[in-house]
Amino acid sequence: MQISPRIPHAVVLDVSTFPLSQDFWSRSDRESRRPFAPRFIAACTYNTRSRRYSEFRGDDMNDLLETIKAADKIVTFNGLNFDFLVLEQHHGLDRGVGSRPSNVDLSRVVEERIGRVTTLDELVQLNLNERKVHAGEFEHDPVDRTDAIAACRSDVRQIYRLWMLFLADRLKFPSN
Repeated sequence: MQISPRIPHAVVLDVSTFPLSQDFWSRSDRESRRPFAPRFIAACTYNTRSRRYSEFRGDDMNDLLETIKAADKIVTFNGLNFDFLVLEQHHGLDRGVGSRPSNVDLSRVVEERIGRVTTLDELVQLNLNERKVHAGEFEHDPVDRTDAIAACRSDVRQIYRLWMLFLADRLKFPSN
């Protein structure tokens, strides 16, 4: 997909974590989930200015946080209630970064439009005729976590494509 000159400097972000606990899932709001935010494994970004993907592991955390802070816009799927929450709780990301008005959380866009929560997989199937790829579908590497990196990169690619459809007013929304 070509990037339109009107698209601001944006970073598409996805974070991969260890499994979510029942305590995390059972909480209904962001602040009560915060103490149960899962631990970070890896993250992937796509930078619209450089047109490059970047991968981050635990030892790259400062680079990831700088990338996020420098972006004019951050595009996520469920970023406010998950990706940013993980980075705030465990890595000191300022709480205001995730809620900047310029950011786009596609899960919120869809929820506001149809009145219910959707999954990335549902949106990807509807719009891209493919499915979300889970980390368990890649060969597991307990040291390098290449499975988590591959899943993150796949999610970022799909989130970017969905965002392009949204900007072009061509994003299909699931039924209520």
